[in-house]
Parts: sequence; structure tokens; C-alpha cells
Amino acid sequence: MTPELEQQALELILEEIRERRWAMTEQFLAVHTLEGDDGGPKPVHVESSETRLEAWFRLKDENYFLIFGAYLKDGKLALSLCIAEAGSRVYLNITSNTLSGQEITTQVGLEPTRVWVKGAERRHPNGKRMGGVYKQHR
Repeated sequence: MTPELEQQALELILEEIRERRWAMTEQFLAVHTLEGDDGGPKPVHVESSETRLEAWFRLKDENYFLIFGAYLKDGKLALSLCIAEAGSRVYLNITSNTLSGQEITTQVGLEPTRVWVKGAERRHPNGKRMGGVYKQHR
């Protein structure tokens, strides 16, 4: 799609969110709120090709997305999709006998949610002692 058609497709999708003409949209938005700003819902991801556009909207306080699609057929745009899709969470665990947690963070370029320091007392995330010491940096 051209940038103009992409904008028109997004406007068509936002109109459906406001007007709730499809039963799926009405049912879903009756109990969920889409994240956005003062201007209304904002897609967190958009994919398009020559004939279609899909826009992902994050749900407030949920790990789900509401996805709308629009397609171009015979020069006209039409809605084609309204589905819910679960979000994803990825876990990455890196250990090293030689690199510190900070060196790992610098090389990977991601901030860790938890760090273990080689030789430090093992503890549960709630702070409870688990006995022993960590054998590697993590």
C-alpha cells in the first residue's frame, strides 16, 4: 500500500474502534480498553503489503493485542479482520564464569530483570535465603 492508502486503512480501523459496527469489536471493547494517548487508541505495530494492512493495539492491563486488518480490493479499502492475540514473553538466561553481569549486559545490550553475582549468597526473588553461593555470573 502507498503511504496514503496506509493512512486511509488506519483511519478505517480507528473508525471501527470508535463506531463498533462489528460484533467482535463491540463485545471485546465492552470489557477491554485499548492503550493510546489523549487522541485515542494508537497501534503499537503495523504491517502492510500491497493489498493489506494489519494494526496491533495493546490492551490496557492485559498481555493481549486486538488486531484489525484492512484490505484493498478493486481499488477500495474494507475491513477484513478483528482478532485477539496473546502477547509473548521471552526469557533469556546467560551465565559466565569469566564475564561479570555488567559485562554481559553491555555485550548483549539488554537490561536484566535479575542478576546473580558469582560467589554471592543464593536468594529467592522474594529475598529468602536458599543456601549456598552462586557458581556463575548470571
